[in-house]
Amino acid sequence: MKNIVFMTDNNCVMPTYIAILSLYNSKLKSTQLKVYITTYNVTKENCELLKTLSRDDFEVILVDISHLELDDLSNENIKRYAPIILFRLQLDSIFPNLSKILLLDVDIIVKKDISTLFEVDLNGKYIAGVRDLYVTFEYMKNKNILYEHYVNSGVLLLNLDLIRKDNFFKKVSEYYLNNGKNFKYPEQDAINYLIGEKIKLLPPIYNYLVSYKRFSKKYIANFYKLYSETLLDENNIAIIHYAGYKPWVYKTFPLEEHWDKIYQISGFANQPLDKINKYNILVNLYINIRSIWHKVLYWKIFKKLISESTYTD
Repeated sequence: MKNIVFMTDNNCVMPTYIAILSLYNSKLKSTQLKVYITTYNVTKENCELLKTLSRDDFEVILVDISHLELDDLSNENIKRYAPIILFRLQLDSIFPNLSKILLLDVDIIVKKDISTLFEVDLNGKYIAGVRDLYVTFEYMKNKNILYEHYVNSGVLLLNLDLIRKDNFFKKVSEYYLNNGKNFKYPEQDAINYLIGEKIKLLPPIYNYLVSYKRFSKKYIANFYKLYSETLLDENNIAIIHYAGYKPWVYKTFPLEEHWDKIYQISGFANQPLDKINKYNILVNLYINIRSIWHKVLYWKIFKKLISESTYTD
């Protein structure tokens, strides 16, 4: 059985529902999935709503984690995130009997069957994930720090057996507690700092951030060392990740229509969303000018990144 985990609180029930519905709609008939939803202070009514997603070949199980406590891992940056993201570092104990899980953020849409992800060999690796192009550039540009294979934590295949054996998540929590006051991307930064080479890199189609639309396919293909730019065609993308651009909040930004399509066939369709126009004419003009500057800056960073890169797994 292929085990998938979503983590949600009462504020994110709707996008969680949409994400799971997209997962079900995109899977092949032969694919059997077991979906766990960890719920933190979710109302009984909303829990019952999430349970309606369950099917014979698509079991949905709710796991209440409202009783769990966190160490004081707060900082100024984490205020823009839901506190439940830090419970990711307790998944090895929340699911003591599972060996491997696929952790998915709730701000995603699954477009293609992702069962092949579970065939990824995690022998000797804690996680498999997709390198985060945008964050890598931001750290190199602002801090001159090179995370050679900095991954985004929105889609992670977790080797829970090895994580438990080495107490990896406990080490990450302790590191973040002692050093994370200025981290911009809370547990994600800590995981990437400590992961070393115990990581397996996945193709970008499994965690395609909407912010990547500001880059050309050539840039992205070079960054991920893809042999063909066609691998980045929209019809090849398996998981779209709306990090920073929530499609239930904003409108008129790239790939929004894929989320809207699932929303319209969900039970929420009769609840119109009052979306904010993210990109009006002035903002679009600014983005176009900024993108020209990015092309110059990021090309310099690309050359540095490629020349210093040694990780080939």
